[in-house]
Amino acid sequence: MWKYQCKRQLLFILSGFIFGIILFGILQYQNDMMKDLLKEVAVSIESMIEGANAKDIYQQFMSIPFFIPLLGGISVAGIVNGISLFFYLVQKFQLNFFFVFILLFLGVGNLAYQIGSMLLLPSLFVYLYGWLTIPKGSKIKNKTSVSEIEHRYTLHHELQTTYQSMAKAIARNIIVLNILLGLGAILVVLLMLYVQDITVMLLGMLIFLFLSFYTNKKKSVIMQPVLSLLFDRCDPQACASTIFYLTKYLFKRKKFILTPVLSQCMIYLDDPHLAIEILTLDSIQDKKTTQHTYYSLMAYAYYQLGDKTMVQHQYDSLEREINTVKKTPFIFIMNQALYAIQNKINMLNQDFSKSELYYQRLLNTTPLLFQKVDANYYLGLLAFIQKDYRSAQSAFTFVVKYGNKLYFTKKAKLYLEKLEKFIEQE
Repeated sequence: MWKYQCKRQLLFILSGFIFGIILFGILQYQNDMMKDLLKEVAVSIESMIEGANAKDIYQQFMSIPFFIPLLGGISVAGIVNGISLFFYLVQKFQLNFFFVFILLFLGVGNLAYQIGSMLLLPSLFVYLYGWLTIPKGSKIKNKTSVSEIEHRYTLHHELQTTYQSMAKAIARNIIVLNILLGLGAILVVLLMLYVQDITVMLLGMLIFLFLSFYTNKKKSVIMQPVLSLLFDRCDPQACASTIFYLTKYLFKRKKFILTPVLSQCMIYLDDPHLAIEILTLDSIQDKKTTQHTYYSLMAYAYYQLGDKTMVQHQYDSLEREINTVKKTPFIFIMNQALYAIQNKINMLNQDFSKSELYYQRLLNTTPLLFQKVDANYYLGLLAFIQKDYRSAQSAFTFVVKYGNKLYFTKKAKLYLEKLEKFIEQE
């Protein structure tokens, strides 16, 4: 919900305002654009008031205590607001990177600044309204909530300390990348302020965009060992432990990192209540989880609880989302998520033929071992229900062999014991 982003936007604008005051007040930065603007205002006042002198009016502006720092603060806050609005539109309409760069080259960046400055006051009112009207029940104290979830996890599962050093190393590398990106952002700002050359400014922006792309790609590589614990080693306990430690070192337990993966760990540890709470907390804090992933994981957790109404609710919500963004490049992925939720509904409705087809397709297309184990487990169940004991035995054998610490493994072993007796009787 957009209201949960309002506090962050207010903090961004406030930070820009403070930075502007420091730049124009303490550092005494002089900007020709601001001087020209004040001169134009002085000329306008001169034309409206008989006997007024534009030069004197301009000098009076310049002599007002704290006027320039305040005006500088408002200008930088307008730039921040313009950038926020520009990137919101880029994200909303999924604009291509090179198309964005062409827009900046054509002067859209300057237009965004002007619009951001003009809409600064209305934006402040909207963000303040959104922040203050968040439902009271949703204003969770993040530190307590994250810590509480971690505490509840340790009541039922082991927090493996062997992965603490791994998490610490990953956190250190991510912090270094964030510092590098921050320095790049400062460099671009300084270029915009001190170099009055559009080519140099665009070159600086291009370098920053590539730096942003590089750091994000590097972060993905750094996070790969964490994902591999679940995706390739089928060890949700190890994966969850690493994520909890990363949350500690990166965010001091204020918010989670890799929220979708952590909720998947809870699902594969047969703890759907905790999976739902993690996803709910993420939607309240930052909404970092994409909508199709959120609804898909929620549906899986509610399926485990046998709550058909809530699974249907996730399906309907994602379907509405797809209908509103039909032209997004992610439409195929969103439809796949919708198909996965429909499969859970089919399972609850005991429409096993459709579910069997879904899991066969998943088995043939997914490269991830944990999903292969997932598909084999449910194919084994479906075969068991249909009294196809040989197929069930084959599927459950795969689960036991590769499932490692997924909760399916223990259940598959029990089914194999039953199947041995059934097969002997045949």
